[in-house]
Amino acid sequence: MKKILLVLLALAVIGGGFWAWSVYRQPKITAKEFAGTIQSVEGNTLLVKGAYLSLEHPELSRPDQQQDVRIMVTADTRLIYTAYYRPTPEEIAKNPGPYIVRDLKHEQKDGALADLVPGREIQVFAEANIYQEKQFTAQRIEYLDITSQ
Repeated sequence: MKKILLVLLALAVIGGGFWAWSVYRQPKITAKEFAGTIQSVEGNTLLVKGAYLSLEHPELSRPDQQQDVRIMVTADTRLIYTAYYRPTPEEIAKNPGPYIVRDLKHEQKDGALADLVPGREIQVFAEANIYQEKQFTAQRIEYLDITSQ
């Protein structure tokens, strides 16, 4: 009986060691950003379909990695709106393009919760690792429009 208990104990220790080793050797993914499209708004909570963003793991942003996440907007959440301005006809005549959005004239200002409507694309930033979180509080939300001057 003692032999059976010792064998079972040895198997448990070996199994536990193997489990700990497999967990330890898995890479830890850190993502503090999430980008996607607002699906619905319920009070101060946004349901967003999108992907986690991580420089170390660009595969997270593939379309097959998209998930639905609930994002809470609090009084401490900073909303940033950026308006990019299309070139005027005069500017196009001088330089027909192509144009890169980030190089266009733009203006950044405080955003508003009322702007965060279904269909709007947003980028969300958090202080902590949000990877695999289905619900988290946003530290900052950025969104943009491309508009005429």
